[in-house]
Amino acid sequence: LRTLQGHTEGVNSVAFSPDGARIVSGSNDKTLKLWDAATGQELRTLLGHTEGVTSVAFSPDGARIVSGSYDKTLKLWDAATGQELRTLQGHTEGVNSVAFSPDGARIVSGSNDKTLKLWDAATGQELRTLQEHTHVVTSVAFSPDGTRFYSQTLNGEMFVWDSQTGTRLEGEPMHFFDNTKTVSNDGRWLVTSSGSNVLLVDLEFKNQALERTFRASKVMPNPLWHREQATNAESDGEWFAATFHRAWIMKARPELASSWDNLHAAHEKWLKSQKNGELPPLSLIVRQMLELPRGDVVTEEEKAEMEAANRAELGKLNDTIWNQVKLPNGQPIELKLVHQFRSQVAINSQGVYLNTLGSAEYRLGNSQAAIDACGKSLELLPKEMNLPGPHPIDLAVIAMSHHQLGNKDEANKFKTQFDEAMKHEQFKDDAECLSFAQEVQDLFAPATDSPPSETPKSNLDKPPL
Repeated sequence: LRTLQGHTEGVNSVAFSPDGARIVSGSNDKTLKLWDAATGQELRTLLGHTEGVTSVAFSPDGARIVSGSYDKTLKLWDAATGQELRTLQGHTEGVNSVAFSPDGARIVSGSNDKTLKLWDAATGQELRTLQEHTHVVTSVAFSPDGTRFYSQTLNGEMFVWDSQTGTRLEGEPMHFFDNTKTVSNDGRWLVTSSGSNVLLVDLEFKNQALERTFRASKVMPNPLWHREQATNAESDGEWFAATFHRAWIMKARPELASSWDNLHAAHEKWLKSQKNGELPPLSLIVRQMLELPRGDVVTEEEKAEMEAANRAELGKLNDTIWNQVKLPNGQPIELKLVHQFRSQVAINSQGVYLNTLGSAEYRLGNSQAAIDACGKSLELLPKEMNLPGPHPIDLAVIAMSHHQLGNKDEANKFKTQFDEAMKHEQFKDDAECLSFAQEVQDLFAPATDSPPSETPKSNLDKPPL
């Protein structure tokens, strides 16, 4: 790769001379520059345009250069000396594209004024104006035999014209030829532009197997970057952008189940965010990726993320249910949440969750289920929380559940264990444990004519187990 530096603003157009010895470039800095194609040396700068130069081309014999500009003019230049030969005026807006005919006798130009103009290349005289386009004309070119010329507009409209009469030829096949020579005669060098620089690309090196493999790797989507962009878009509620970036992640890792899940989730949210009416078109990559089947691979990192998310969700569910069951006459118990909690605790049997589940089962009158859950918690919770012994609430729930079932001996046994556990410093002043202690006392108290004592109002805002 060779970089030709000299322009001070963006380069819009470049071309080789017919013999491949020189390069001409046109820039937004209002200049044209001639370069030695072999050495990359700047030969001269052509001054005259008052706005950016948009298009340049050599005549077939290499003796002249034509340029088009935002200043609404074309200029003809002597390619050997850089002298301005004449200015072609007639367009009412900027000129976007110029081309010589194969015999060098005519020039065609296309403009922002939606017209094409044919010019006599020798005299600069305007031969005709063609006004059938309804959009800005961006490209013009002659056919190799010079009998036709072609035009294309910003909205993709393409017309074929008879170059002698200026008649538009409807129904004739479109064969758009680029009259601007951008490849050297030996086929090795491609001239192009990047920013304010002219670039000579070595096609011989570019087409070597190793280089082709390297370039292919560079154009592969970067899933980490697209993931970051998708996450940002989702945080901002920009679901169209999120869908686009999720599609590129799907392209990079189609085998991952999460690629498919995240793409379709973003797409569904984008659809829901649209108001009634016609939806804006999706890009080709999004349409293609939405049609792919769901992969079945889950990475270790994704497994860890899902497990962490599940733990966090289970923790929130545990807190919600505990707040509903920690008091005998507390908040209404949501059966749907308890059912969901049972299913998740069956998979993740930690003591703290079993303690909450057992308390919930007791409140719902499921005495045996309460005994089973708190019985498992008795084994697990002391180790998890580094307790000195069994947790009093587990013992209280088991004792009261046996009492409900009429198992008097078992009820008294666990009540005695509960009373002993409550003597420990860690529990004797705990508000939640004291609440259960009052409940046990009321349940096991001998029947009298006086109403049972009320649960003492304590500070029960301590975080749940």
